[in-house]
Amino acid sequence: MRKKLMVLFAVFLFVVAVIAVTQALLVSSQNSKAKDSANSFVSFVLAGNADSSYKLFGTKAQSDTSKSDWQDKVARLSLFFTARQPTFQSLSNNGKYSLVNYKIEGNDGTYQLNVVLAKETGGWKVQSFTSERLPS
Repeated sequence: MRKKLMVLFAVFLFVVAVIAVTQALLVSSQNSKAKDSANSFVSFVLAGNADSSYKLFGTKAQSDTSKSDWQDKVARLSLFFTARQPTFQSLSNNGKYSLVNYKIEGNDGTYQLNVVLAKETGGWKVQSFTSERLPS
């Protein structure tokens, strides 16, 4: 009887371990996909490519920002930031939304870029994009 309980306990531990590993792999995959989307978006913005970056907008961002307003903003931003490659800072993800932060040099100091993404049909889509000057 004791041997049977030990075998059942071992099987239980194995199942728990498989579930934990599977969950960790899913979270890692989601983080990677969200980060890839944010990286593409920021690269397009810094290159002055408003049309490609706008295609990565989700439904909320598209309803909040017209394409022509976005083109004007990207034209200004691409001239303002002196670095073409931001430094990745952090990513937080709850499975439905992700926040990806970068640091980048601007004409008057260092800035943090914040990209909020939402998981929509077709993958991770940009919901908002902000920049803020960091204290020197």
